[in-house]
Amino acid sequence: MTIKYFAHCKTLNQIKQEYKRLAKINHPDCGGDDATMAAINAEFDELSKKLPQETATGETYQPKEEEREAPEKFREAVAATLNMDGVMVELCGSWLWVTGNTYPNRERLKEAGYRFSKNKVAWYWHDENSVSHSKNRYSLDEIRTMHGSETVKNQSGKLGWANTEITLA
Repeated sequence: MTIKYFAHCKTLNQIKQEYKRLAKINHPDCGGDDATMAAINAEFDELSKKLPQETATGETYQPKEEEREAPEKFREAVAATLNMDGVMVELCGSWLWVTGNTYPNRERLKEAGYRFSKNKVAWYWHDENSVSHSKNRYSLDEIRTMHGSETVKNQSGKLGWANTEITLA
């Protein structure tokens, strides 16, 4: 397989970040075409099985097979947030967090597998293999500090996916 869309990516975190950027441009719901999105998905699936993971401190490690996220489930969780106005999506470690004006989108978030955290006042998604076994109750800011955060904000200052740029926190 020739790598076209993710050629510059060296870690799993980098391909996830690039996938989010490419999805907002090429997804059929956002004006893209099915063939391009299928090619992006195929590359994402292939590379997500091979590339190492990166920690918040920049160190890389090769996760065990059971620690890897299912790429299809990740893609579906990202796709569910593509057309939601007034929300911010963050990738913290291997978990997706959705904040902002989520109330109008709560049913769509539930259908996509997101759960609501009352303590953090945010929706979250994670693959079954990346469950936290910690007894500690961390705030969302503490989670961002521990695992790093890739936040999606649009250039007009409104929250959402349209016309977005990805910033590292």
